[in-house]
Amino acid sequence: MTPVSHRDKGRNEESLSPALSANERLLSKVEVSGLCSNLSAPFKRVLTLVSVDSGPIPNKEPSLSLPQARQIQRRLSADETAQLVERYQAGALIKELAREFGINRQTVSKLLARAGVPLRPRGLSPSQVAEAARLYETGWSLFRIGEQLRVDHTTVRRQLLKRGVQMRDSHGRET
Repeated sequence: MTPVSHRDKGRNEESLSPALSANERLLSKVEVSGLCSNLSAPFKRVLTLVSVDSGPIPNKEPSLSLPQARQIQRRLSADETAQLVERYQAGALIKELAREFGINRQTVSKLLARAGVPLRPRGLSPSQVAEAARLYETGWSLFRIGEQLRVDHTTVRRQLLKRGVQMRDSHGRET
């Protein structure tokens, strides 16, 4: 009969490892889980990786993963910045330049501001809204009008709604 320590009173003696004495025995997964029920998630993750039995301790927490690597910041050279400014002044959109140079559109705006380039007004001018309304009335889609006026289709829709133009559904029917 294996000796039972004061901690093991009331426990089944068969649960003790026969090769170890009561003082040297390994804890079962259930015992470790119980002892660790209020521990932090990183410590629980360590316990799942270091198992005392045949397999890892079941982890009821979602698996933890390493933090994502930060995005590598792209810095434009002086030549690239000059090219960006030139393309903007030639009429390219900030969104297009951001995609072309592989940078955020806010970065494009900051680079243009540092270069002293005034930004074009956003959205549509009153004459462009009138043109958009005319094209929409003739059956053009919001997307096509946006391409024509070099703005997003949602900008066209918002401006037409402000003007009181009745919108069509995706099948061309009045809504």
